[in-house]
Amino acid sequence: MMRLKNVVGLGLACFLAGLCACGKPQAEKRVVDVGKSNPRAILAPGEAGVLSGTTLVVPTIPNTIHVYSAPQFAGVESPGEIGIANSVGYDPGERILLPINVNLGTQQLGSYALTLTVKNPDVLKIVDVDGSYGYLAISYPTQYQPAAGFETQPTVAIGDTITTLAATSTSADPVTGRVNLANVTVDILAPGPLPPTGAFITFTVNALQTKTAADICAAFGSCTAHDAIVIENFKIQ
Repeated sequence: MMRLKNVVGLGLACFLAGLCACGKPQAEKRVVDVGKSNPRAILAPGEAGVLSGTTLVVPTIPNTIHVYSAPQFAGVESPGEIGIANSVGYDPGERILLPINVNLGTQQLGSYALTLTVKNPDVLKIVDVDGSYGYLAISYPTQYQPAAGFETQPTVAIGDTITTLAATSTSADPVTGRVNLANVTVDILAPGPLPPTGAFITFTVNALQTKTAADICAAFGSCTAHDAIVIENFKIQ
């Protein structure tokens, strides 16, 4: 059981279950005890088990809340960071969507080739990979730059343990800064359970290149790759 401290900005959420009332946004912050509810969250690459920034807690059905850590969603704070997001709180039988994000700094992306390796194929299965979601740069302009030319589905080969994906830009527009490269759909297989320490998807960068085939990772010395961890149980208090 993972135990997390989570500070919630009250002005962001109306707690329908009676935790607080809607009204004028407040600057006050406090620790909210969500008791025995069933929180779940998708966390940024490199941020497994960490809820930080201003976090939105939304009650849904009884005893279930969804947690969105919007300001930390992109992750990859430093140029050269790249990786796949993490999941906490989702149960066997459920499907999750894990973004792949990268911080290109001032480098301009022309193509990429990546490998995802499922270390626990008895409980995790990659079922689909989408291209970049363009709405992210529109909805969260402080988090994402547009990934023009990478919105269509990459070339993907999905196996039981190893999945490869690759894409080349189809746009003349430069792709730089923090961007969403792709999005991976993963099934948490029933009946479970997940290992107590979580199930893992390792992330390998085979190529990250400019349009002139220059090695972007070499420009940073190396890239920092973040694996995914999928954790079933945790608490926020």
